[in-house]
Amino acid sequence: MLRYLLIVHFSKQGNHSEGLRLLEIALTLEPSNTQALTSIGNCFTHLERFGEAEKVLRRALDIDPTYSEALLNVGALRNKQGKHL
Repeated sequence: MLRYLLIVHFSKQGNHSEGLRLLEIALTLEPSNTQALTSIGNCFTHLERFGEAEKVLRRALDIDPTYSEALLNVGALRNKQGKHL
């Protein structure tokens, strides 16, 4: 858990590339971690890699369709892209 918090800290400090790199390593240890997947999606969004962001957020939702953070982030991503409902 501490490792995950340190990784998220990098991202929140604006170092999204380093946060993404570390999150992807962490994901190899827990491939079904929806929290890590959602954080990766957020990093991709901040890096304006929207297609990758949506793909990884949808992967989190495939694992847990009720995971509200991933649902909200898909909505925010689509809004940022101008893809309103």
